[in-house]
Amino acid sequence: MQAHRQWMSRTPDERFTSLIDMQDFKRRFRDNSRSQVITSRGLNVRPVEDDARALQIMEYGNGLPAAAPTHWSFGRLNSTQALLTEAKAAYRAKASALTGAKAKLTRAKNDMAHATLEEQRAASRAETATPSPASAVAVSAASTSPSTR
Repeated sequence: MQAHRQWMSRTPDERFTSLIDMQDFKRRFRDNSRSQVITSRGLNVRPVEDDARALQIMEYGNGLPAAAPTHWSFGRLNSTQALLTEAKAAYRAKASALTGAKAKLTRAKNDMAHATLEEQRAASRAETATPSPASAVAVSAASTSPSTR
């Protein structure tokens, strides 16, 4: 009973009454198949006019059918597209995070350079404002000597 339900739930291209029928179908399928690499940007998916459940993958340039995917292969294409969309969004999020991190790093680098320059200026001002020890002795000696009038 379960085998009958499984057979009835299959798509018409997966229902065979005998192994000979399946072998004939697969042989015709193999003979009519071809392998071709096509860029995904050159593809367009359209429904088949005669079959509401079928889809065709058309090439943009010549408008000829490039492939007639089975239910399984169309599901694989769909899941691959979903993964690519998720990956694209993740890459964009990472790129914006990296851009933000780069901006923060640049700001921190500029702040460090500014702080270093301010420290150098403060040290330079402190050196010019503080008298040297030799001039401090001369000033104190002049203030302690008796004035001659």
